[in-house]
Amino acid sequence: MTYRFSGPNTVSLQMAAASAASGVVALAPVSVRGRAETATGSFGAYQASGATNVPVPLIETPATVNVMTSETMERLNVQRLDDILQYIPGTAPGATGSSMTNTFTIRGFESSTTRGGSLGTRSNSVYIDGHRPASRHYHYDRSLFERVEVLKGTSSVLYGAASPGGIVSYTAKKPLFETRNQVSTTLGSFDTRRGSVDLTGPIGGLDGVAYRLIATAQEANQTFTGRNHSSSYDDRLILKPQIAWQSDAGTRVDFGYEYSKQDSVADPGILRFSDGSLGFNGPSLVGEDSFTRNTNHIATASVSHPISDQWSVSVDGSYGKNEIDALWDSANTRIAPSRTTLLDRDIIRFKTDFEHREARAKLQGDYRIGFVENTTTIGVSHRRESYDSRRVQRTVRGSIDPLNPVFASVGDLGPFTGTVDWTINERGVYLQNYAKVGPKLKLFGGLRYTDIKTVFNDTGGSDKSLDYSIGAIFNQNDWFNPFISYSTSLTPQVGTLASGGPVPFSEGKQFEIGVKSQWFGDRVASTLSVFQISQTNRVETDPADRTLSIIAGDQEVKGAELEVVGRITDQISLIGGYGYLDAEYTESTQYKGNTPANVPSHKATAMLQYSLETDFGLWDAGIGYIYVRSRQGDNENSYRLPDYSRIDLSLGWQYQGVELRLRAENILDKKYVSGSSGIFLNQGLPRSVFLTAKATF
Repeated sequence: MTYRFSGPNTVSLQMAAASAASGVVALAPVSVRGRAETATGSFGAYQASGATNVPVPLIETPATVNVMTSETMERLNVQRLDDILQYIPGTAPGATGSSMTNTFTIRGFESSTTRGGSLGTRSNSVYIDGHRPASRHYHYDRSLFERVEVLKGTSSVLYGAASPGGIVSYTAKKPLFETRNQVSTTLGSFDTRRGSVDLTGPIGGLDGVAYRLIATAQEANQTFTGRNHSSSYDDRLILKPQIAWQSDAGTRVDFGYEYSKQDSVADPGILRFSDGSLGFNGPSLVGEDSFTRNTNHIATASVSHPISDQWSVSVDGSYGKNEIDALWDSANTRIAPSRTTLLDRDIIRFKTDFEHREARAKLQGDYRIGFVENTTTIGVSHRRESYDSRRVQRTVRGSIDPLNPVFASVGDLGPFTGTVDWTINERGVYLQNYAKVGPKLKLFGGLRYTDIKTVFNDTGGSDKSLDYSIGAIFNQNDWFNPFISYSTSLTPQVGTLASGGPVPFSEGKQFEIGVKSQWFGDRVASTLSVFQISQTNRVETDPADRTLSIIAGDQEVKGAELEVVGRITDQISLIGGYGYLDAEYTESTQYKGNTPANVPSHKATAMLQYSLETDFGLWDAGIGYIYVRSRQGDNENSYRLPDYSRIDLSLGWQYQGVELRLRAENILDKKYVSGSSGIFLNQGLPRSVFLTAKATF
């Protein structure tokens, strides 16, 4: 046999012509080198593609990137997107309000930056396989994903319009060409009952064809008040069949379809009272008639084909249809009430249709010019999203007791009386290059031209931008690898101001320098960085009218981060770090000089894991610690959220394809606030225990 490279990452074997003299062919030695992404008991990951759009070792990436492998997510009991960010410095949960709205901050900037009033919020900070989720409110269920990368800082060159603080990039599970089946179930606190099936492998009789089928069902109570409430829940059903074909020449085609249905409730959480006290473990401020039925139909397709030994082309796209049928019946107030003040009751009945279309094509090549190894990518992208909402609203003044709320039956609200419609069209073309200049210097640079048009009801806006990113890292030795980067971004925003005009677009800039190191060989990796990020024209929902928007102003964040991950010994693994953020509104008619809400000035995290291999299987035990300090509760800076610390425990056992995992969160049962929307706060999860059983065969 002999071999040839039929693509940048594909080797083809073929018969070699025999020597006429001896009938024997002497082949030169072929050396294949590789490494596992994670070792047993390790939280570490060796490489990532989120920062450069190509797989690059983290030690050679001129940016701060956090990687959560599938194993890490299992040990941290990741249930929602917020859970991924708990152990990452520089990040924090926002004012979620329910399981259908995953808001958060990265380096002080909110994830939801496209706003059409509170009912039209759209995140610019989360991506799945390079695409925005094809749903306006997505579940991010862990059964569908094998990896998550958090890229800090502006990323418009790679992803188009995005939040300047950073993005969260999910990698979806794909069909495998070897049989692997997995069944898992989880039972736990707050009536959590969950089951998942993941089946994949080749299809017999069809050469080069594989399938994957993922099915997940969940019933659970969601709590933002520290207590179980029958009126607050998170139930979901997910079905995702996929099929893939791969040729001997390296061409691969993937098709996937996802159907998901999620029933949840928009829960405002607990109250902040006028005396400064917080309503921990309070009653539900949601009526029994409340519901949110969220249905998704999502189709994805991708084709990759090697043109030559150095160049390949790929095309991928996604289409999504998201329908929401909801009744939000809850208490509401715009000022902190006393414990005897009667609250208003807001009842909103609405239906929304959201449609997503996105397509990308890129040409990528690996080649050498002299002593410089290059990976060049030329790409185009197009995204169109449309949102249509019909609603009717009723407000009953002074009708809800905050300590003993009683919600009478809603009754008939009549026909819809209001509408919210918006559309975003985004087109882009980009050029980027990752270069290895000799054995030590790595350079990254890119340009993206973006053309965006928005329509919101009867108003619209448009903007064009030429964003760029440059970065370099010098790999001097294991412990000293300095890097520097600078990048810009454009963020589209939709909405209407009280004056009747459209909201302006936002621009961001980031400068970052740091040092990456590897310790104990390459068992432990660390990143130390300092940065400055600015953003113009931040927009938020108008508190006086949730269908309108206001300009919060320009924001700047200066900060520093230290992150450590890896194996200290063969048995002990560590993930953790510290983040400092100095966030401020630099220009604003309302908030100038203030600190944005929900941004912690200090955050420290650590998760220590011990693993032991025995004749009776692999055992592991872990302890985690999270400390959060100094957060403002609102943009007016009228009060601070209390500091908090949390301790988590985990215990796991694996043997011959069977795994049991016990996860205990907040074991000291500390009362804390995870996020704030001003008067209403989300209480962090109290002491909770979850047991997961999994079989792989």
